[in-house]
Amino acid sequence: IAQMAGSHLIFQGISQVAIKHFEDQRIGLAPIEKSTRYVNYSKKVGGKYLYYTDPTLKKLRLKTEYENAMDGLFDAYTDFIPKLSEYLTKKFPKEEKSVIEKKAFDTVRGLLPASTLSQVAFFGNGQAFEYMISRSGKHSLGEIRWAANEALEELYKVTPSFLRRLKDEDKKEAVDSYQEYLAGKGRRLAPAVEEVFKEKGTVSSDRQTKVRLLEHDLEGENKIIAGILYSAPNNHRGWKELLRRIRKMTEEEKKNILDKYLEGRTVRWQKVGRALENTYMRFETIVNIGAWRDLHRHRMLTQQRQNFSTHHGYDIPEEIKEAGLEEEYKGAIEPAQEVYEKIARHDPDLAQYAVTLAHRLRFMQWENLRQIFWKMEL
Repeated sequence: IAQMAGSHLIFQGISQVAIKHFEDQRIGLAPIEKSTRYVNYSKKVGGKYLYYTDPTLKKLRLKTEYENAMDGLFDAYTDFIPKLSEYLTKKFPKEEKSVIEKKAFDTVRGLLPASTLSQVAFFGNGQAFEYMISRSGKHSLGEIRWAANEALEELYKVTPSFLRRLKDEDKKEAVDSYQEYLAGKGRRLAPAVEEVFKEKGTVSSDRQTKVRLLEHDLEGENKIIAGILYSAPNNHRGWKELLRRIRKMTEEEKKNILDKYLEGRTVRWQKVGRALENTYMRFETIVNIGAWRDLHRHRMLTQQRQNFSTHHGYDIPEEIKEAGLEEEYKGAIEPAQEVYEKIARHDPDLAQYAVTLAHRLRFMQWENLRQIFWKMEL
């Protein structure tokens, strides 16, 4: 039973695009990723900044332009750290040097592209890893296909029985078919989008950070209170009977039940009960990719995101503006935007590597009130 045992798996030197692809799976995998907020990414290895260049870019004759844009981002990132540290030290003269340094990393990380090489470690059970490899083995991006194959080889050394069917030559046709099905969703759906909107390449851009509540249950409060009473030790009534009675209660009576349910909860890390799972809400958010990374880690909810892109613009931190670095910041990002657009004409998946963490992303979360409660308090 592949859910009954787990392994640790570490990826080193893969891009943010690949890391987020693996983390998107969420269920069954517990990731811990190298921080972009507290770590300096300006160091070179072999005279080169650490970012991924896909071989396909050479065939598209965009490799040189892409690398110039990526080098420009890392040059600006490297240059901004001491300048911003100096500004922050003057603004907060009593603050410790290490705190100033981390604040500088956090502020300039928007210049890091999604091609930035980093590392991530997962703990997962056998079933989760098998699915991770299956959904990655035929991916359109070569980096992800390579990483999935390497993961299979490493995990097979430890838990071969959980991954045997991926290696079984007699089942190769079925495995390939399944992987093609999983990886081909985007290719199958792209024409459908154009058909729905009757125009090729139509993009809905929204150049403003925002959160929208799209959908909620008008009877959510009643259902939560019904959930509270449903499991009370002296209740043996059915759900419909409880809900009928609660609909007739006054607001004060409802509030009294909610107060009793949360009585004794004194700090935010104390979990609220399952009764709050009885109502759901749908949020759509547009926020920069750096900020989305923190919201992305909440695994126990339904989350869907769109491709990394430049369609929604990008954020410039207030500290960058205050330090007089705004024009330099824009000057580093704009070449990356231009090369993104050129790559996207050929391959929108491949173009993601040129997007920065400052660029905004549209994503959606469908979550119950218990999940929202936990996330908002964090």
